Amino acid sequence: MIPVWSERDEAGRELERRLGIRAERDASLAAHTTMRVGGPADLLATIRDRFALRGAVRLAQSRGWPLTILGRGSNVVISDAGIRGLVILNRSAGATVDAAAGVISADSGLSMAKLSTIAAEAGLTGAEFTLAIPGNVGGAVWASAGAHGGEIAQIIQGATILHADGSEEELAREALELSYRSSRFKGEAGRGEVILGATFQLEHGDPELIRGQLEEIRR
Repeated sequence: MIPVWSERDEAGRELERRLGIRAERDASLAAHTTMRVGGPADLLATIRDRFALRGAVRLAQSRGWPLTILGRGSNVVISDAGIRGLVILNRSAGATVDAAAGVISADSGLSMAKLSTIAAEAGLTGAEFTLAIPGNVGGAVWASAGAHGGEIAQIIQGATILHADGSEEELAREALELSYRSSRFKGEAGRGEVILGATFQLEHGDPELIRGQLEEIRR
């Protein structure tokens, strides 16, 4: 049996005292992955907005806590032994739309399927393929995801990240180093960086055609 993280209880108390975040101890991760497998997290914190995500990550970084961020749990296999340290379940799902400019800014915990429907409701085209991506915005940027002939690299304008030292930065698309299923976050340059959100540039389209494309993908 793998020993429990020695700082777990103190970390849980500090998360609640400083940020008002109540974390679960020995929480099963199986329910949070699409494969429904995985052991417990020493400490599991569900985060529902960017402010809390930023605060929790910075606190973990400053304390040197082992940190894992889990999105929708797609393409993830977690050992029965679980994950040591703090696991953040990212449900930061805010989004703003500038329909005139064709721009959507989304938190990293927003599901890609939701991004596609937000775009459709705004009469914006280009994000229909994201309906078929089972993860969230952060995971899709990390993996440079794609589906149905579309790629994140085709529509992303930039991303907001936290560096390992806690500083925040807006990165343009070129700095994300997106290629087929790869990004800066998989390499040395992005080690320890956390994606807070991303901005997407779309085009104005015919709402009827957009709905038709979404229906085709759903089939």
